[in-house]
Amino acid sequence: MSEVMGMTKVWKASELQTAQRASWLAKGWLPRAAVSVLVGDEGIGKSLFWLTLAAAITTGKPIPELGIPVRDPQVVVLVITEDDWGNTVLPRLQVAGADLDHIRVLCGDGNGGGAPEFPRDLAIIKAMDEKPALVVVDTWIDTLANGVSVNGAQAARKALLPMKELATRTGASVLLMTRTNRNKTKNARDKYGISAEIRKAVRMALLAQLDDEGLLTVGPEKTNTSELCKAARFSVKKIQHSEPSEESDGTAPSLLFEGESQHTARELLAVAVESDTAGNDRQDRVEAVNWLQGYLEADRAARSLLTRRMRAGLRASHCGHRSVPVRI
Repeated sequence: MSEVMGMTKVWKASELQTAQRASWLAKGWLPRAAVSVLVGDEGIGKSLFWLTLAAAITTGKPIPELGIPVRDPQVVVLVITEDDWGNTVLPRLQVAGADLDHIRVLCGDGNGGGAPEFPRDLAIIKAMDEKPALVVVDTWIDTLANGVSVNGAQAARKALLPMKELATRTGASVLLMTRTNRNKTKNARDKYGISAEIRKAVRMALLAQLDDEGLLTVGPEKTNTSELCKAARFSVKKIQHSEPSEESDGTAPSLLFEGESQHTARELLAVAVESDTAGNDRQDRVEAVNWLQGYLEADRAARSLLTRRMRAGLRASHCGHRSVPVRI
């Protein structure tokens, strides 16, 4: 017996679905029927990562390094709020090798402009005849209705609920793009620019960053379904897309896989912060030494005093006496 109240009802436990085994669009990287987030600094090329995924999924070509096997081409839905469709996204899709017949763009205008508003427009994706394998929202925060907040645990989870329902209803991997903040921290949880609560609410979190060689590295930073795999390293290459003109050189960027990192994305962040901190310490020491040298060169009396005290300290040391700390 059940009592219907709006869209909610009381179910018998025997009527509910049993737990399902994890299903992957990209094994270890993107789970199906779930929401993932890709976070990274602005301007490092993180959008090229989802373009690479879209190319493989729409053509059925494998990317074993990212857990994507050979399979039939599948539909990808794009929600683009920042980059221009005709001048930026379309050329990049083409040089990446995507099959445009399997690309769907959710927008308001025929030129790719007019970003949708969520959750209002999610019904359009749910009603599609061909269920998408991947839904990319770049950038997610730009699609939220006025007044929707993601600050705080309850608000963030409430804002993500419609995206989770979309993933469950369609079986798609939903990938939300967002930016990191400027915090210098080893803890990836403190790098999420919108709200750290988003990280808690999604199934998978991917972190994009530049390594010490300037290569784009992307890898799982948080997962609820598997162990963290090592990050993948990519260089960015320019591919000729059209004839050069006064406005453009006719190229578009694309990713070239350079191999697997020795570290996970989480470890890479810690290494980068430690290296940056050590570099700052070295610079501070260099500046202090340079200042001291300049001071002593300009002040003969101070240099003479330092020399006498150092010699006195050495004599005391040779005689077995405890030396007095040198003070300038």
